[in-house]
Amino acid sequence: RNFYASDADELKIKLPITAEGTPDYTFMENFICALQKVVIADVVAYTDQKIQAHKTVIQTTGKTNEHLLCSSKKLPRENDDRH
Repeated sequence: RNFYASDADELKIKLPITAEGTPDYTFMENFICALQKVVIADVVAYTDQKIQAHKTVIQTTGKTNEHLLCSSKKLPRENDDRH
């Protein structure tokens, strides 16, 4: 189901509250920071796995992906008579 701006009027969002009944912004900030740390840790783990996989391929085949890198050679221009 798509969400439209008109749906927001009927949307109820529950927030954590303090003992006084006000929104607990400190809890929300700490919770978001904890989620960010988990996401960052997952990205680091994924990147480490990718790096290790590349190292393994290079060690077992002795080949790198140099052919995938952009060449530093300039391509001839369309109007250049030298090509």
